[in-house]
Amino acid sequence: MMTRYAAPQPLLQMISCGCTKGCGDTCSCRKAGLKCSSVCKYCYGASCDNIPDVAVVEIPEGKDLSDVEMEDNLLVQDVGDDSSSSPDGDIPP
Repeated sequence: MMTRYAAPQPLLQMISCGCTKGCGDTCSCRKAGLKCSSVCKYCYGASCDNIPDVAVVEIPEGKDLSDVEMEDNLLVQDVGDDSSSSPDGDIPP
């Protein structure tokens, strides 16, 4: 499964919160319209209510794993981003 970041890594490293008691209205990630990530100092994990949703992909019976991965990659590109470039500026295959 292909994982894509919401923004280029250097930008995500510049926008990170230091919330220590949950992510309320003062969370800088929330203010920027981003979900908290692993670069946030204290809040990422079970105590954070601003974490990204996790997608679960079930493999239907009779399908090959590579077929499901290809379909999932296409869905991530179609739904997750309006541009056709990756976070690093490379055009995906």
